[in-house]
Amino acid sequence: MRDETNLILDSAQRVFASVDDEAIRRAERGEWLGETWDALAEFGAPLMLLGEEQGGFGLPVQDAFALVHFAGQFCVPLPLAEAMLGNWALAQAGLPLGEGPLTVAVPQPDDDVHLERRVGGWHIAGTVSGVPWGRFADMVLIADGHVARIDRGLGQIHHGANLADQPRDTLTFDTQLSNGMVAESAELTPAIVEAAGAALRTAAIAGALERVLDMAVTYAGEREQFGRPIAKFQAVQQNLARLAGESAAANGAAGLAASSFANNVARAGIAAAKSRASEAGGDGAAIAHQIFAAIGFTREHRLNHSTRCLWSWREEFGNEAYWNRELGEAAVAAGPTGLWPMITQLGGAAA
Repeated sequence: MRDETNLILDSAQRVFASVDDEAIRRAERGEWLGETWDALAEFGAPLMLLGEEQGGFGLPVQDAFALVHFAGQFCVPLPLAEAMLGNWALAQAGLPLGEGPLTVAVPQPDDDVHLERRVGGWHIAGTVSGVPWGRFADMVLIADGHVARIDRGLGQIHHGANLADQPRDTLTFDTQLSNGMVAESAELTPAIVEAAGAALRTAAIAGALERVLDMAVTYAGEREQFGRPIAKFQAVQQNLARLAGESAAANGAAGLAASSFANNVARAGIAAAKSRASEAGGDGAAIAHQIFAAIGFTREHRLNHSTRCLWSWREEFGNEAYWNRELGEAAVAAGPTGLWPMITQLGGAAA
């Protein structure tokens, strides 16, 4: 199994590395990178969170999360994490898996979308916002104790984007769904899927920040000022050390997120992981731009795309303020005698 896992991850890294700056620019202009997606789908990347009995490979969760980490390193503009999450949700609900691009929609507080049973099937009506890659993918909707698989083209699409120019669309529905596309699922709540998505975003943030660190170290060693590399200056060395610390914290958070996902999507552990990774992404991006100075802000520079991904992903599936508030409420609820056991439990999960 280890050899098979290494083969899969090596194949994925080669596909990710093929996404060059020109491909990213095309994606930012609204082009679907179909060849890259087909290469990922060919070796079953969207099924990596599933066991063999569910149609997947039965990889350890940590290895599946490593795939998202590698995609994050290259900021691949495709819904890989969303497809992995969507197929995981479909498998949990007993619905047919997605063969093509797939995304997940968890209604936000301001959204108004309803599923109701009708003769011959179900009816969906309403609007759901911020759907990743909604214009390109079939959708898995998690709402009202139900999971619905919705084929592309059944709703009206209003295009939107995050700061990294990745699609975050608003979809409006008023249509019928067959019985085979909807399942009742009391266990697969919006809160559970939100936490699972946050765990995957944590892995992506860790990957992107690791790549930013590599770029910064290389640039500081090559860029000369006053006759010597800027890496020789104490202020730059300090910034590189701070950036390495934030990258290490994000990687630790990604490990906690993966283990918490494997532990029945333990929300407390994911809350701690996503909040720390989001903080690291924001602080790390700021430090990197200090090292690169003006050149790093240009659209042509790879750092620009990487940091825009970091700033976008830190906000998605809950930012640090959102998850820190939940952790604070849990700490208050635990009381004086329960706080330390709560902390040590999180530490044990991370280990």
